[in-house]
Amino acid sequence: MVCKGKPYQISLYLDNMLSEKEKYALEEHLKECARCREILEEYRLLKSVLNRDGFTVSVDIEYSVMDKITRNKRLIVKIGVAASMLFFLGTGVFIGSHMTGGINVAKNSNAKLLEDVKAREKHNKDVYNFNKNIENIKVRYEEVSF
Repeated sequence: MVCKGKPYQISLYLDNMLSEKEKYALEEHLKECARCREILEEYRLLKSVLNRDGFTVSVDIEYSVMDKITRNKRLIVKIGVAASMLFFLGTGVFIGSHMTGGINVAKNSNAKLLEDVKAREKHNKDVYNFNKNIENIKVRYEEVSF
């Protein structure tokens, strides 16, 4: 049999924190529900042990614990969503900057390579011209030689 009562009210009942209407409804439910009666007895035993050891129990322990757990779950979900967003944003920025950097590096590398090729061509042309000048000088020397 499934309990259709409100077991979280049992602690409130023990602490006299229910309205008269809620108190009456819970007492009627306890007459029929063995599981809620067991919970009530467990809470009474717990309360007596805590009171005996110097603790005062004046609030619904289960309710406050569940409330904190629920708040913590919401906080954890919010933190998880924020962390995921930051992760994906950071990853996008990282990849984007490296892709752009890679393109610039490739452009710079191609530009440098083109510069080197032009410099070599110029050097080869200068060497060719130098050699041609040397040959011309030799020919002239031979023409002028005595």
